[in-house]
Amino acid sequence: MPWLGSGAKSALRNRVLLHAAHRLGDEKTKVRCLKAANNSDVADQLSVAALKFADQDYHDAIYIFKDLVMKNRSSVMTDSRPQICLPDWCPSCAV
Repeated sequence: MPWLGSGAKSALRNRVLLHAAHRLGDEKTKVRCLKAANNSDVADQLSVAALKFADQDYHDAIYIFKDLVMKNRSSVMTDSRPQICLPDWCPSCAV
């Protein structure tokens, strides 16, 4: 992507580039941004889950979100009371 420029490296910049690369179909930049994402950062993991959901990889997206909710119960980012049915939590929705 020629418009990337040489701005300061930050987690937010990386997430924006990741979503832009996904939207524009630039796999090279997308893979580079995914490698640079911090696996312990909640915002980075939510971005990855959003991309999985956008690619219709619902199982992985739900798994990432469920893992974040279980690890960060007191976090504002994951305290949204999602209206989705998670198979492990709801026996009637087992996949």
